[in-house]
Amino acid sequence: MGPDPVVGEHAFDLARLVRDRVEDLIAQTSGASTTRRRVKRLAESLEVDRERLRGWTLFRAVESGVRARRVGREQDAELLLEFASWL
Repeated sequence: MGPDPVVGEHAFDLARLVRDRVEDLIAQTSGASTTRRRVKRLAESLEVDRERLRGWTLFRAVESGVRARRVGREQDAELLLEFASWL
């Protein structure tokens, strides 16, 4: 017998997709609007509450940014925290 399936918060997992290629988003002049559009489209197409997806994406970006800063990866930290400010 295999392991039992685990059911978790879908918006938590999808937050990684919103943040996909964050370096490219930061480099775009339309990065902020592209990010918000990405949240909207993912939420609608996968029938996930948009605010939950936005919230989890914000949480994960800030968490990763703080972790990066703590270990001395200042550039990564700044990138992630700027991304978080767009949400």
